[in-house]
Amino acid sequence: MKKTPRPRRRLWPDFLLLLVLAAAGAGIALRARHQVPYDWDWKALAPYLVRTEPALAPGLLLQGVAQTLRLSFWGGLIAIVLGAVGGLCRVSHWPYLRALSACLIHGIRNIPPLVLVFLGYFFLADQIPFLSHLHSAARTTTGNVRSLLEFAFGPVSQMHALWSAACILGLMEGAYVAEIVRAGIQSIGRGQWDAGSALGLSQGQILRHVILPQALRVMVPPLAGQGISTVKDSAIMAVISIQELTFQGMQLMATTYRTFEVWITVAVIYFLLTAILSALAQIVETRIAQRQEPSGTRQ
Repeated sequence: MKKTPRPRRRLWPDFLLLLVLAAAGAGIALRARHQVPYDWDWKALAPYLVRTEPALAPGLLLQGVAQTLRLSFWGGLIAIVLGAVGGLCRVSHWPYLRALSACLIHGIRNIPPLVLVFLGYFFLADQIPFLSHLHSAARTTTGNVRSLLEFAFGPVSQMHALWSAACILGLMEGAYVAEIVRAGIQSIGRGQWDAGSALGLSQGQILRHVILPQALRVMVPPLAGQGISTVKDSAIMAVISIQELTFQGMQLMATTYRTFEVWITVAVIYFLLTAILSALAQIVETRIAQRQEPSGTRQ
């Protein structure tokens, strides 16, 4: 059976919209250049992107980008784990487990992120002995192990702060991931559970082999959006002196007084990071959709 060809999409509205946006952006830039009394100096940022002396090395802003990627990766990983557990608890058959997970998730979602950051960093992070032991062990390592740890977590002197921030970020984002997982599972009709039971499968087997593969297709787009939000939300960790991109931008602005250049550059970097993640998410969505298509429609 041949797949019915999709109607060709007209591209001229997209090009027209892009042209209008480009014209508007150019107009704003020209207006700012001629009417705002500001002496633009983009060359002043070059050494803070890439240093050439005494050797070629990433500058302050690129170091912040690396720390942002580390923080977002580990925070996102923690969020996926916590969110998966929380989402499964939300659809559990045990009412007390449902109530407990609902209280925790709604509590986190209804507290301002800045308050959560301060509570987590100044009160909760010091109560996790594992982080302190891990930092002590990292300081005593040498050679390739130390290099690997610094690649994954940044400078040893900043590791404890990064781990604490990643746990806080993962906790905040995990509350939203849990709701995505819950909604994805509940979007699958009751008939799928009944069909699995008729085949003699247990509840766990039905969830693993029948429900989750179907729910994954529903969950991928919002999970991708939450991953992008994790990168953007990592900027709030600048308030506790995590040396990510926003913090480095604040330091650079205080040093050079190049306010517009610094924050425009930081905004462009964030845009590029999230655009790359959006493109990767689109590829993943397409692959999942292709795998779940009936084999007879692929010709």
